[in-house]
Amino acid sequence: MTVEELLDKKQEPLEEAQAQIESNSDSPLLNTEIADHDADHMKRVTVLAAYIAEHEKVRQFRQELMDAALFHDCGRTHEFEDATHGADSYKRYRAEYGDNEIVEFLMAYHCQENEDAERALETFAEKDRPAVWKAYCVLRDADALDRLRLPMGDSLDPAYLHFAYSRKLIGVARELISKYKI
Repeated sequence: MTVEELLDKKQEPLEEAQAQIESNSDSPLLNTEIADHDADHMKRVTVLAAYIAEHEKVRQFRQELMDAALFHDCGRTHEFEDATHGADSYKRYRAEYGDNEIVEFLMAYHCQENEDAERALETFAEKDRPAVWKAYCVLRDADALDRLRLPMGDSLDPAYLHFAYSRKLIGVARELISKYKI
């Protein structure tokens, strides 16, 4: 699928992502100098997350998902693999926007193994777990799709994406990276 085909089908998720980005455009959390994990990366992840969330009917915790998507890498200090950068990002988020357990979970575990996130999910009320997990999967997929920008991006294994719809967005993700500078 291309960006044009996606926009022909639905523009509301793009508008939601744009509103999220614009309302936070002055945030110091978007001032990162990490080349591959910069503000443009976080903005693309926000756009992709909005589309995946819309398709997968993520309604509960939608704002928390959008916050986590936009700021998920704001605490990175280097480009290397780092399983703690999500928790570091949340610390910066909390200092700026206050405490939110859903945003904390999404940000802290977006760079962890699914098994670790599943164990941590047990801390939530049973009724909230499915919605929190779905939001987590959306963020993971959106972030994974934007890894196509990296030199090893061609090694993205679509089988690791949580949703079939995310696999349909691989072309869109490539196009966002190459043609559209967010």
